[in-house]
Amino acid sequence: MDPVDETLSPEQRERIRGLLMRAAEQAREREGELGVHEPSWCGDVVDQTEAATELQLQAMLTESERRSIERIEHAMRRLDDGSYGRCEHCQQPIDPRRLDVAPWATTCVGCP
Repeated sequence: MDPVDETLSPEQRERIRGLLMRAAEQAREREGELGVHEPSWCGDVVDQTEAATELQLQAMLTESERRSIERIEHAMRRLDDGSYGRCEHCQQPIDPRRLDVAPWATTCVGCP
């Protein structure tokens, strides 16, 4: 078993899992809200340009939420396989303060 995983009590693991699940749920809600707004294509060229810009922004935000969900799900898999809390690049423990702020973090502050 991974040394970092051994330091997590069952209560800590469940607390982290709960944080990750809530974060994923919130990201899914935000993603759903972004897809609801359809811009109006009526009006002049300026209005249509504004509508196109709004649509592009919605697409970027939706993609950002999808990436957030993927990172959260990846962290949950790491929690399951015992590698949670260890940097994917240098294999050193990730500072617990970083994990408190971003429980989906998979790298330490020093790694890209």
